[in-house]
Amino acid sequence: MKTIDIKTVVQDLVDYCRQLLEEFVPPEEEEYQAPNIAGTWITKGNTYANRWVFRKSGTVEKYYKNELYKVYYWAIRAPSDPTESELRELTLSNINNPGTEIDFQISVLTGEQLVLVYSTGIDESERVFDRY
Repeated sequence: MKTIDIKTVVQDLVDYCRQLLEEFVPPEEEEYQAPNIAGTWITKGNTYANRWVFRKSGTVEKYYKNELYKVYYWAIRAPSDPTESELRELTLSNINNPGTEIDFQISVLTGEQLVLVYSTGIDESERVFDRY
C-alpha cells in the first residue's frame, strides 16, 4: 500500500492555484503616490491671515483673518477624465457637513507653488498659492 504525504499534496495544490491566478488575474495597478501638498499655502495677493494648512493627517484648515473658518478632509486622486492624464484631482470634503465636496484640478504642484483649477458654474477659474 502506497502512502500519500498530505503536506506535499497540499503544497502542490497551492502552487498550482497560484500559477492559475497569475495567468487569469491582471497585475495590480501601481498605487498612485500623491504629491506632497502638506504645509501652509497662501493665495497670491493675500496674507498669512488667510491661509490653507494641509496636514499630513488628511485634513486642511482654512483660515480667514487668522480665524479658523472651515476644516475639510483632503484627498488627491488620479483624474476621473482619462484624457487629462497629467492633471490630478484634489477633493475637499467638509468635516461638519458630510457629502459636501469641493473638487479642484491640480494644474501645478511644486515645492513652492500650487495652482488649483475649479468650475465657477459658468467657466473655469484658477487659484494660485505660494507655500509659506
